[in-house]
Amino acid sequence: MATKLKSKIKDANKYSLATILVTQGKYRYYIASMPSEYLKDTCFTVTRDEDPLEGFQRRLDENRAKEIAEYIDVENGSIPTAIILSAQEEAQLEHNTRSKTISFSKKGKSFLVIDGQHRVWGFMKAISSVRVPVVIFEGLSRIEEAQLFIDINTTQQKVPDALLLDVKRLLQNETEDEKRCSDLFEQFFTTKGSILKGHLVRAETQSGKISRKLFNSSVKEVLNNRLGEVDIDKSYIAINNYLRAFNEVFKEIDEGLKNHIYRPVVFQGILNISSNVIGKTIEKHNKLTYDAFYDIIKPLKTNISKSKLQRPGGSYRKFSEQVYEALTRVHVQANIIVEE
Repeated sequence: MATKLKSKIKDANKYSLATILVTQGKYRYYIASMPSEYLKDTCFTVTRDEDPLEGFQRRLDENRAKEIAEYIDVENGSIPTAIILSAQEEAQLEHNTRSKTISFSKKGKSFLVIDGQHRVWGFMKAISSVRVPVVIFEGLSRIEEAQLFIDINTTQQKVPDALLLDVKRLLQNETEDEKRCSDLFEQFFTTKGSILKGHLVRAETQSGKISRKLFNSSVKEVLNNRLGEVDIDKSYIAINNYLRAFNEVFKEIDEGLKNHIYRPVVFQGILNISSNVIGKTIEKHNKLTYDAFYDIIKPLKTNISKSKLQRPGGSYRKFSEQVYEALTRVHVQANIIVEE
């Protein structure tokens, strides 16, 4: 436990911070705002690679740290999430009850980073000096530090990717590819005649619905390939016709397959081959209407078994290969074989 001081004592070998003392459950910790240069002077990590016996952190990713530093320096960004630290004996942590401050040694191994190692490294790399929210635990054994690391990283829930994509659209902070995908998503989400209307979900993952993340990853290739020079309105019409044609052919194969395109592996699978199918459709019909797509896709009715469609498996790539093979399979008719 930190030594309690009743008067303010200045020490050139120590830093001092105003803090709030918190007791929560079995833990006691201090909440403070720490200048980022203090982190550089006092913090360290121990990875499993460095110390298999006592290390519990993952290997540091320098690129991630550089991204954080650039965010701070170039974008003048803010990262309000607290860094979790554990005071070591080297810190010589002292708590002044009167001034509500703590003082600690400037030594390099004063604080072990429990959570936020990449943020710490990013702040170290940044040229700008910023104040960083920190939570400083004291008196923890290495086992307790490791347990705290596990508790923090298993109870925190990652923000869904679909929500992040939705917020990026709100902030108008999308890449050009993301914007095209998002604009197409909105067309399918809102347009009355959309085959996907009522089957998409914007920000969260929902059972039975196609998430924004799944949608984007499925349409990205065809938007950048076959439809790369086509505006979003026309791209919507083409892909909507394509999906409608698949849905109709599936339904004609078996009534139980009429909503089959909304299954994630099926949705990804048929869009994975969309550039190739569009190419075949243009080659034969020179247009991308519903009827033109239907004509290209209808061989599925005789070339693929119902069981393969009903049980597409877990790999959309394998499913797409089976579907495309069935689309392109040619049966030789006896009446076209003539001896000359």
